[in-house]
Amino acid sequence: RLPPLDACLAHYRERLLGADAGELDPNIVVATAEHPASCWSNAGERGAIDEVSVVVERLLDDPRLAPHVRARWLFWIGTIQMQNDQRGAAEALWARARDAAGGWNWLEFHFHRVTVRPLLEDSRRDEARERIDALKDAIDARRPLDLGDYHHLRGWLALLEDDPRLAAQHYRLALEAARRAALPAHMAAVYDAGLAQGLVAMGEEDAATEVY
Repeated sequence: RLPPLDACLAHYRERLLGADAGELDPNIVVATAEHPASCWSNAGERGAIDEVSVVVERLLDDPRLAPHVRARWLFWIGTIQMQNDQRGAAEALWARARDAAGGWNWLEFHFHRVTVRPLLEDSRRDEARERIDALKDAIDARRPLDLGDYHHLRGWLALLEDDPRLAAQHYRLALEAARRAALPAHMAAVYDAGLAQGLVAMGEEDAATEVY
């Protein structure tokens, strides 16, 4: 059994911020930092995120740090900033990430992905469709979660355009990608919710209840 999440976060903070943190491989410290940062972001614990960010920032110039590890951290912390309505800070961090990565396909895919969401939230459908089309070109078949995220965005757009049948089709494909990636059920819930919305809009309430 996995230990409780709170215990994992406390252990990580102790190890990262402790006196012996400088003796750890910076690639391990930075690569794993996104997980507690994401958890603290979901819980609204800005102080904890800032605390870790200060430590990680000191490691970003370490010559032992791999460029992709540096870029991935900058991308994720920028995404957290965007989720907290700090768009200027987010865009600055994303620019640093792209400079560090040098055209890394994974980063380009996720950069496009996170910039689609606010367009969909604001129902800016034409702009969202253009960016989703660009996203398709960056999908790597070896990463099924890329495909899942792509179909999620396509499904969301279809719901906005009152095409629930197409939305349901995309969300079923997203769930198939999640299954291939062995994504935990709670993390695939957004795909379940999208499929359920499509089914309800088609008048298939019983099927929607079975899904969600």
